[in-house]
Amino acid sequence: MADLLECLLQIKALRETLVRLQNLVAATSEGPWDIRPAPDIWAPVEVVAHLGDMELVHGVRLRQILTVEL
Repeated sequence: MADLLECLLQIKALRETLVRLQNLVAATSEGPWDIRPAPDIWAPVEVVAHLGDMELVHGVRLRQILTVEL
């Protein structure tokens, strides 16, 4: 039962991530989006692009896993 609860919590977190990200983006001014705070730290625009890339890769795989018939 703990495994099911953990899965449900993870799905809930995934569902809430888009809204949280949209709120963060809406609350941020245009200025700092393309500025790296340090040479080895990504700029906010790079982080958002990376999240989009990962959703494409992992989102497809997750949907495959959730819809497979056993």
